[in-house]
Amino acid sequence: MHRDIQNHWIFRDAERFRAWVDLIMLSNHEDNKFMINDTLITVTRGQLACSQLSLSDRWKWTRQKTRTFLKLLQNESMIDTKSNHHTTIITICNYSQYQDSPTNQQPTNNQPITNQQPTLNQSITTDNNVNNVNKKEKSTRAKIPFFETVELPFFIDRELFIGWQRERKKQHPKAAQTEYAINQHISELSDLEMSGYPANACLVFIRTGIWQGVNKQVCIDKMSNNGQANSNKSYQQQEREHSQKIQDAINSMDF
Repeated sequence: MHRDIQNHWIFRDAERFRAWVDLIMLSNHEDNKFMINDTLITVTRGQLACSQLSLSDRWKWTRQKTRTFLKLLQNESMIDTKSNHHTTIITICNYSQYQDSPTNQQPTNNQPITNQQPTLNQSITTDNNVNNVNKKEKSTRAKIPFFETVELPFFIDRELFIGWQRERKKQHPKAAQTEYAINQHISELSDLEMSGYPANACLVFIRTGIWQGVNKQVCIDKMSNNGQANSNKSYQQQEREHSQKIQDAINSMDF
């Protein structure tokens, strides 16, 4: 697995990252066939056949949480699913990027050794250039707060999230703005979303009160009192209602 995964939002959510890696590990590394209830099922490389119930048992999750997680991966173009009355076929998108090993890392046996090693002067020059580039990149990154560049799940509105973090930094100068703190906020908002409490609606409450952090219980209480809990609604219906509520909230707020 490429180290770029560290920049992906799912890497910062330990529980869901483990489930995502588990799906990759469960996928077939080559085409395969097997029987289910006297029916021959064919799965290709990068696919797995399983039920949501079996994944729920494996991950110790509820059926609703598993279903929502798989839908999230679909919306992020990380998997594709196809169900029939026998099983569900899950396809890992871009499976080769996670499993294939680079073929150009090792030189061929007949390649001269002199071609594999740069000269001393070349090495020193290259190292100095790389160090200069790294220093410039670090200097640039240091000027931009992490919360403005972090990758967010599709269900968290970037303008709302960044706006809250800026006001939080202004009103609470001593509040933690570290990468760990920001990732913790994202994880807590994701938990609320997966539990049926829209993350963006929670952000409206949080930003209005300029909270230092995400108080999940207060969000749940406020949304329950306002009739905004959506645990019994379909995910698609939640999406439509979330978008409308957040747009209304944004239109009514003075940015």
